[in-house]
Amino acid sequence: MSSNTTTKYDDKELKRLISEASNKYKLPVAYIKILLKRSIIHLPLTPNDEIVLNAFSKTYADTKLLRISLKKFNKKTRQSLIENPDLNTIEQYIYTRLYNAKKQGLIITVYQILNELNKYYGVNINNKRTVYYFIKRTRLIKERIRKKLKKQISSR
Repeated sequence: MSSNTTTKYDDKELKRLISEASNKYKLPVAYIKILLKRSIIHLPLTPNDEIVLNAFSKTYADTKLLRISLKKFNKKTRQSLIENPDLNTIEQYIYTRLYNAKKQGLIITVYQILNELNKYYGVNINNKRTVYYFIKRTRLIKERIRKKLKKQISSR
């Protein structure tokens, strides 16, 4: 979140305010967090922020607008958005890295991925919890890729 958003509130209060905005405007919590992070809205919500959220709530998930928005992406990118909506930026990197390597017949270890995450995203690989999280996510992503490639082979 932006510094002016997080400095005023503790985590519990911040979560409550975000959840209230999410419920009031029928938008996902993740959507509200992105708007806060990009400083499009601020907490506490001002009348202008409420106008913005009201506009977003009316246009969010509108298929006509979504179709127009997606037009600017190529087919491969649109397919990736559909297949992996749950992956954050780092997980998208892991997915793409592993998928491309698998298609080329290369083997990439989890520790290679961790080193790359440290290099490109500044992920602290000395923190055991962080390492455990990314090892677990990488294994899940590898399994997802195996299933996708197996499905592609069987559909030929």
